Amino acid sequence: MKNFLITGLAFSFLFSCGQADQNTDSEIKFQNYSWSLVTTWPKNYPGLGMAPERFSKLVNEMSQGQLKVTVYGAGEFVPAMGVFDAVSSGAVEMGHGGAYYWKGKVPAAQFFAGVPFGFTADEINLDRYLTDGIDGLATGTSAIIGTSLAVFAYVSSNAVTANYLNIMFIPNSSELVVFMSAFVGSCVGFLWYNSYPAQIFMGDVGSLSLGAVIGYVAMAARQEIVLIIMGGIFVAETISVIIQITSIKLFNRKVFLWTPLHHHFEKKGWPEPKVVSRFWIVTFILVLVGIATLKIR
Repeated sequence: MKNFLITGLAFSFLFSCGQADQNTDSEIKFQNYSWSLVTTWPKNYPGLGMAPERFSKLVNEMSQGQLKVTVYGAGEFVPAMGVFDAVSSGAVEMGHGGAYYWKGKVPAAQFFAGVPFGFTADEINLDRYLTDGIDGLATGTSAIIGTSLAVFAYVSSNAVTANYLNIMFIPNSSELVVFMSAFVGSCVGFLWYNSYPAQIFMGDVGSLSLGAVIGYVAMAARQEIVLIIMGGIFVAETISVIIQITSIKLFNRKVFLWTPLHHHFEKKGWPEPKVVSRFWIVTFILVLVGIATLKIR
């Protein structure tokens, strides 16, 4: 009898919990939320300022309107430099800005803002981010440029060779050759399984990391200007976006069918593998030009 009563009480408790969960779920289901997202960028600023807008739209669609995120540009709700304070104090729910703005407030911020990237932290990563998007494009171009940077690092480590080529002698820069060999090897390995049609997409984590490595090694080898030549595809991709946005904003017309640049050629009817292979060829030629500057100098 005692066991029967205990069993009955247990079932009653579980049934009541299930009813409570159902009631809670039904309450949450019909409850709407409204969050504020403040940014350090002007409203609808091309690139950085548009990302929060796209995020807000996606959240609204995925939540079926139950979570609405309102985006405020710099100065609309809080000052541009007050985003971190507003979020940390609980005045707003979300914030979007650059880590370098929080130096002195968050110890880790200066680490994320201090990694060298070749042009600036945003520019080189934007280059790699824009070049990514079709199978093998970012990986292949990065592997070609990575190989050339390994060559520059090696010749810079030898005092005699550096003096002959009239470039800066950088002691122990040959260590970068080992690093870049691993970098190129990983790119080739990734490309082996992810050339068209790709099985795995590297995403932002992969493409931005490629930019970080290329930018760092270019600065360490003192070849920042040469990187602009060898990375001509990256530069062209970025400039195509800038031209397109500027033209639409000022003249309400498009210069390219679609940007970044590789999508323009896709719209013209080029198959994806042809776009990738031709961009590789252009990168290879630009790398040869970059290496040729060793003798020209």
